[in-house]
Amino acid sequence: MHFFRAREAADEWVKGREAVVALSLEEAFELAQVHWVKRSNQA
Repeated sequence: MHFFRAREAADEWVKGREAVVALSLEEAFELAQVHWVKRSNQA
């Protein structure tokens, strides 16, 4: 996991890397909620 000062810096870092996605903090939070929290509540 990497944190960047600006979206542009993240987009530049992502260029040329395979299977890498830059997410905003909000997007990362939502992904974590869906993947970990909601899934663990269903178990």
